[in-house]
Amino acid sequence: LFPRQREFLAWVSAHEAMARATRLDQEVVVVKCREVGATWVCALYAVHGWLFRPNYIVGFGSNKVESVDLLGNPKCIFEKLRWLIRALPTWLLPKKFNDKKNLGYLRIVNPENGSAIIGEGGPNMGRSGRVDGYFVDEAAHIERPEEVDAALMTVAALRVNISTPCGMGNTFAKKRWSYPSEGVFTIKWSDDPRKNKVWYAHMKRTFDPVSFAQNIDIDYSASVEGVCVP
Repeated sequence: LFPRQREFLAWVSAHEAMARATRLDQEVVVVKCREVGATWVCALYAVHGWLFRPNYIVGFGSNKVESVDLLGNPKCIFEKLRWLIRALPTWLLPKKFNDKKNLGYLRIVNPENGSAIIGEGGPNMGRSGRVDGYFVDEAAHIERPEEVDAALMTVAALRVNISTPCGMGNTFAKKRWSYPSEGVFTIKWSDDPRKNKVWYAHMKRTFDPVSFAQNIDIDYSASVEGVCVP
């Protein structure tokens, strides 16, 4: 992990600890540039809890269920989770672990300690019952976000909304600009040691201004240019 990713993990862990200590559900916002590994870090956090925390339940949700789990698609969240678990040394895997049985569709179960990672998509998010943590990926792009907010309202001790910007006209942007600073975490392209000014200039030349502003510069206002509102 690079330094900002480590800070992100510590920040998520601190908010979850606060939720447990106060018994008050926490909701936080993560604003990110594209390709900084935020989803991978969340997957790592979930797998760590799945391995070492008994009866730990964590959920992942996104705009479409296909973004959460689509067998064989390395871009979806659950294929990342399966890859991480399959890459573990045998001695670290749970006892009686069975790849075909325990790495199921939208559900990964630890047969030794009762922990599980569950997945949901679209307005069905939050329907699986109470969880310890819930990661909402690409939260700015969710359709019918009010329904999702209502469903997740009392579901998770910690809800983490992660996304690149998509203008100001969505609940993700409203939360980002209304939450206190300690409830917002930002990962910029400059936080990634793999990226430099040469990379930035190349991306700026390659992509159109709107896509560049939205995905690289984390610009809320510029990212709505060219959008027609009927």
